[in-house]
Amino acid sequence: MMLKTKLVEISKQVGTFQEQGLQLKRVIDQCKSQKEDIEELQGLLETETRKVTEEVVKNKALALDIDALKRRHDDTIRIHAEEVAQLRNTITEAMSQIDRMRQAELELRGQLERMHGVPPPSDALVLENERLRKRIETLEAVYCPYG
Repeated sequence: MMLKTKLVEISKQVGTFQEQGLQLKRVIDQCKSQKEDIEELQGLLETETRKVTEEVVKNKALALDIDALKRRHDDTIRIHAEEVAQLRNTITEAMSQIDRMRQAELELRGQLERMHGVPPPSDALVLENERLRKRIETLEAVYCPYG
């Protein structure tokens, strides 16, 4: 009887071992499945990491291009500002010269009038002064629209 009891106990233990073996097999299968999932996720992560790295490199290159364009733009603005300043100086000088020529013309007309007693007729110098004045006003309007 003891043998039978032992056999029953061993049989129960074998059943327990078989049950534990099946549970262990299920756990191993789950682990294998999770390992495959992890490997797949690692592949996806590597792919996405590469894509992000490529985008970062592209963005850095674009940022450098934008900085270079901004510097060129700033240089162009500075050069144009210098050119506008030079044009304003030229226009101011030309206007002063026209005013001096008008004053000289008035003085000459006054001298001629005193010498001859009649005002002299309008000459080419007066017409040229007027043409230059209009040209300067046009240039000033084009290159110095805001004063």
